[in-house]
Amino acid sequence: MSLQTEIAEYRKHHVDGFVVVSGNAVSGWVSSLDNAAGWQPGCVAIAPNGCEWVAAGGNDYDGATAWRRAYSAVGAALDQVEANTMNRETLIKMIRADGAEDWKSVAQGLEDGAYLKTIGVEDVEMPAVEDAHQHATQMAESHPNHKF
Repeated sequence: MSLQTEIAEYRKHHVDGFVVVSGNAVSGWVSSLDNAAGWQPGCVAIAPNGCEWVAAGGNDYDGATAWRRAYSAVGAALDQVEANTMNRETLIKMIRADGAEDWKSVAQGLEDGAYLKTIGVEDVEMPAVEDAHQHATQMAESHPNHKF
């Protein structure tokens, strides 16, 4: 059975949460990415929407120290979040990379604090969130049929 088939079979029984892959095999499932120490560095957690997180830091004995988004643009955006240099363009790129199909869905994502936290934006009150929301709302109104 291929890895993709194994992931799909596992997903049938675990609709929410993350399927975790180590090497070329499914290693398990977790409901959240709260405890990276339970996994070896290099394991990949796959969300229902296909976004991937990689267990990073630490070592094989003690486990990983954190989960990091595998997509490089999002990883760069998370670095901006940590450095408190987030801007509207980066936020919009993060939401589009996570599957937003149009400006309306970007605006909706920016309104949902819980969603923003899932893509790594802990401070949902930062000025960049409001700036990005205003921009996405204006774009949705002026280009209602535009798809990315």
